[in-house]
Parts: sequence; C-alpha cells; structure tokens
Amino acid sequence: MKIQVLCSTMYGVQPLFIKKGMLPYEPIIVNQCLIEEHKVDGFKNYFETGLSKSRNKCIENASADICLLSDNDVYFDSETLNIVTRSFVKYPEADILTFKVETPDGESFKNYKDEFFWHSKLSLAKVSSVEVAFRREAIVNKNIKFDENFGLGSKFATSEEYIFLADALNCGLKIGFVPEVIVYHPKESSGGQFNKLSLIEAKGAMIKRVFGLYGIPICFIFSLKKFKYSEIGFLSFLKVIFKGFFSRR
Repeated sequence: MKIQVLCSTMYGVQPLFIKKGMLPYEPIIVNQCLIEEHKVDGFKNYFETGLSKSRNKCIENASADICLLSDNDVYFDSETLNIVTRSFVKYPEADILTFKVETPDGESFKNYKDEFFWHSKLSLAKVSSVEVAFRREAIVNKNIKFDENFGLGSKFATSEEYIFLADALNCGLKIGFVPEVIVYHPKESSGGQFNKLSLIEAKGAMIKRVFGLYGIPICFIFSLKKFKYSEIGFLSFLKVIFKGFFSRR
C-alpha cells in the first residue's frame, strides 16, 4: 500500500517535514507562485493562489493508494506511515480516516476520544486537515474536490476541510477516527479566533453550503456558542453569520 503526503505551499517555502528529513515516499508538493523566480525544482508549480485550488492540484497529481493531507508547519515521525497503513488495513471499509495531532512537546493538540468511532457531520466539524488520510480512488471515483470558494486565498478563508469531508459523507463514503498520533504541529492560541468579521461571515457561508436552508437554526446555535470568542455581541455576531449564509458564492 503506497502513501503520498499532499502538501500546499507558496513562493517556494520548504515544508517543515522536508527540513527535518522526513520524506514520506514521494510527497506531492504544490507550490503556488506569482513570478518565475519562486519556482522550485521538485515542486509542482502553478501560477495561481488559493488553498483549495492547491489541494485539488495535489489530488490530481497523486498516484498513491492512500493520500495524507499536510501543511507547511507540521512534521511526522518514523511511525507515521506504519500507523496510517496499519489503520487502513484494519478498517478496510473506511474510505477516509482521521487521526490525532500532538505538539512538539507531546501535548495533545485538541481533545480527542480514546477509541475508534465513525464520524458524523457533527464530529467532522472538529477535524483539522492535517489529521486526514483518504483512499485516493474513493475520492476520485466520487469526484469529490475541495470547494474553491473556501479556504485561504478564496472568498471565504476557512472551512474548506469540513466541506470536503461533509461532501464525502454525503456521497456515501465512510469516515472513521483512529486514536493514534501521526503528525506534530506547533501549539496555537485558542483566543481571537473570531476577531475578524470575514471569518464569521465565512462560517455562515459554510453552514449554508453544507446544510442548505436547514442550516438556519444551526446559525443560531453556532452564534450562541461562539460569539464569546469574538469582540462583538450575540446579535451582531448572528447578523454577520447570516450575511455569509445568504451571500452568493
């Protein structure tokens, strides 16, 4: 079973897993650059921007059985590929598996469950892109792609991984969680995550994209839970959420 790591970068920035000498088989690295001098040998170079566009180019260029999503600022250890391979063998019915992330200090990146489970749309909302591995054939056969209206460099700068996974679930793919660490990521502050109105608006657009008009009550629930992490009150937060919800992509 062959595995490829799919990584998006810009302007020739070398991913951390390469700097640390961790080369997982033949990584697919899509380098988005605006001028010729940013082209780097060994990277797939494209003169365009947008994280979702880059992710889609990675999938197009991949040839392995299993693909593992990655970012510039993460790295792996010697057991990563063994864990991923072993997990897909153990759960042959799984089309996509998500795993755990730790910080370089060995702290859990977020709160995870201690046992395997099958994801729902609710649990998928907590998944980060670097936790995701998938069977390439299952994704390609169902024509599942990252929505290029979402993600850094797009109209709505967040939630691209959730939409990708929700689309996969809607297409009948099975997505499971394996409680094993496969990647390491620097610790992030949880504060200020909704200080930009554009990010709040993007969440509203995401809710509409995934749930349609059934997402209206979800907007209320989401706003009640998250407005305290912003610098605005509940009603203002809800107004911005609905601005995104009713926007035209």
